[in-house]
Amino acid sequence: MPRQEFDYIIFHDIENNIPGKILEKWPLHITLTPYFLLENLAENDLLNNVKKYISNVGSIAINIKDQAYFGPKNNILVSRVDDVSGKLRDLHLTLISVIGKLGCSFSDLKYSNANYSPHITHLPNKQLPETDYWIDTISIGKKLSDSQKLIVEKYYL
Repeated sequence: MPRQEFDYIIFHDIENNIPGKILEKWPLHITLTPYFLLENLAENDLLNNVKKYISNVGSIAINIKDQAYFGPKNNILVSRVDDVSGKLRDLHLTLISVIGKLGCSFSDLKYSNANYSPHITHLPNKQLPETDYWIDTISIGKKLSDSQKLIVEKYYL
């Protein structure tokens, strides 16, 4: 039996890629969930449930703040995100709850829930948004391999 991987993730795609696009690396983004595994759930069921629960969220105002270093070795440059209204944290918590109730397993919840710290990881040759920014979409991505990432779906908030 092939090894199952935690291959799905939900994020806001700052680069605004379209569903069906395959990328070598994840785009500039704000992570909303850690990687998760569908277990016995069909992908369409995931998509339908996420769409249902985010349908009334609305756009979320954020501010891009100071830079910091994250990661196990504190060597990954990020810009912290100020969740002005608290709606970004609420969206994160809702997605974690919905996906968990669907029977999906998360790779690691260490930096989720109360420890959620929204940020944008800096990427070479990629421009970060201005300080004031609106999140108006979420994307569901799937890691096909180390060098192939698929934008499965995008929803407007």
